[in-house]
Amino acid sequence: MKGIIQMKQRLSTKELVIVGGAIAFGCVLRCSQMNQIAIEHFDEGVYSSTVWYGEVSNDPYPARHLYAPPALPWMIGAASSIFGPTAGPFLPGLLTGALTVLFVWGFTRAMFGLVAGLMVVLLASLSDYHIIYSRMALTDVPVMMWILLSVWLGVTGIDQQRGRLMMLAGFACGLAWWTKYSGWLPMAIVSSGSLFWWVVTGRQRCGLGRLLFLNAQLVLTAVIVWCPWYFQLGDVGGYSAVADNHGAYLQSWSAWQDDLAAQVIWYTEMDSWLAAVAILLGMMFAATQRWFDARCSTWNRDAAATSGVTPGLLGRFLVAAALLCAATLSIGSFGTMAAVGVAGMAGIFLWPVLSVLRHESEVATAMKPGKRDTERPFDQADFRAAPHLDPQLAACIITAWFCGMLLMTPRYTPFPRLLLPLLTSLWVAAAAGTGWWIEACINVARKSAKSGTRSPFTGSQVAVTTLVLILVGAGLWMTDRIVVPSMSIYEPRTGLRNASYQVAQACRDAVGEPDSTPSDGPAFVVHAFGEPAVLYHLHHAGVVASPVQDLDLRPASFKGQTLPTFLVFGPNALRTPGFMYDWVDIDYRYEHIRDIEWLPGQVVLSNLFSAKWLSQHPGEERLQLLEVYRLR
Repeated sequence: MKGIIQMKQRLSTKELVIVGGAIAFGCVLRCSQMNQIAIEHFDEGVYSSTVWYGEVSNDPYPARHLYAPPALPWMIGAASSIFGPTAGPFLPGLLTGALTVLFVWGFTRAMFGLVAGLMVVLLASLSDYHIIYSRMALTDVPVMMWILLSVWLGVTGIDQQRGRLMMLAGFACGLAWWTKYSGWLPMAIVSSGSLFWWVVTGRQRCGLGRLLFLNAQLVLTAVIVWCPWYFQLGDVGGYSAVADNHGAYLQSWSAWQDDLAAQVIWYTEMDSWLAAVAILLGMMFAATQRWFDARCSTWNRDAAATSGVTPGLLGRFLVAAALLCAATLSIGSFGTMAAVGVAGMAGIFLWPVLSVLRHESEVATAMKPGKRDTERPFDQADFRAAPHLDPQLAACIITAWFCGMLLMTPRYTPFPRLLLPLLTSLWVAAAAGTGWWIEACINVARKSAKSGTRSPFTGSQVAVTTLVLILVGAGLWMTDRIVVPSMSIYEPRTGLRNASYQVAQACRDAVGEPDSTPSDGPAFVVHAFGEPAVLYHLHHAGVVASPVQDLDLRPASFKGQTLPTFLVFGPNALRTPGFMYDWVDIDYRYEHIRDIEWLPGQVVLSNLFSAKWLSQHPGEERLQLLEVYRLR
């Protein structure tokens, strides 16, 4: 971990204060108004079933292995046993969400330097999208934490050519694989990105055989860590059953463009002014910190290293921050980050100012204090701001990550949570682009000051600047015609819980049961089709409930006595292929008790309906039903 130790030595108190404050504020945003959230998503109900179903049956929820490996259900079970079933299911997401912000900062700081690290910590901490999913009992945020850690360790291992780090990266990848079936992504990201790097420039530092061996260590370790779960799947149909289930969500290439558009639409629906604030504050803090360090270095203050770092340069950075904020308000953060990220990655390849800065910091570190070359246009502040990993390698990794996710994410049914790996690569790319641009501006300003000339605007610079101002101005002019979404991170998600409690009361009323359950056994039994979240809440409402996959029910019994038996289903059942045909054939056996309306949250809506359908039927989806029937 030599590189991480070196980075730690370069961190200033001011940088740590900004990072700590951003992470703390992100934690506050994620943990506030916990009374507004409850288990609601279908998959949340499946993962949280370990809290109640496993205790009753001593077996996992039916077909739970098709949805995810057992790591998250285990974490939910452990957290719920300590903190209770109300808060427990959400603690893994909240904890891993906070750690993701920390890891993405360390990851980006190591690869692209101080400016990129400060930028990315604000982007991730204040991301509406990430905050929303951190407040849910889903696998996406936990697996992203492990993916980031694995890629970070993998890039460090390749940069330093250390096998132990590659095995640690493989171990983290294995944990990601235990969390979600897409947890193998670090193997693809690191291997494809490092091979790209070897083709571009890496063969000068690392032989192909050595590079392949390092990647093999990562892959082999990850496979060994994951193998116990792979063998356990043999009892439930093997991994082929999981692959077949995932294959059902695979879309054709002809739908790629529409599915990408749907993903961007879903992201935009969750985006708000908070993203614009994140970009504004991120660039302001990063640029100001870097400018003050370069301006007020305590070593060789009068040398050429500090000349050119004028207040006008800081003003340019702050104007750029304001323009990016305005662009975000007009076109959304996804488009802004994509533009900055693509431009930044191109700049890192074409003008390697970050690589030069890293090289100079290594040279300075290797020299004795009394032997410093005062002719070099860098000082201690520059060395503290420098990346400690090879920026060219890092840029290749992020490029491979972004391109791979951009290509493959729209191949699947466009559930919004699938966008998180692509979004994470966008955070890093946008932060890297910001860091590259600021370092390039400082570099040019110093060279101009040293030569005694001012860098004039060229015709292309004038044209580009004018175009940017026109586009941002047009966006601001249209802002009053565009509804800038408000924050949806605190949207109430308790509708299904309240509706489930009404289901329990409707069943009690139907059998004339008092509010308390008799001690000698249940007064009735409720079965739910396709609604694991409803079952979760029914159980905690004191009702004996269980899942069913067949409508041909038989009356429940207890100690030889037949019990009133109820069936409840909702929107997930209605969208199950063949359900309505089966229901038409058998509904005569059921007596309708009650329909209960509830308001689903935005994430649940995005899983029930396509973005196109919602745009064509505004308002029609807001009320969903739970239908309650009694077996005759």
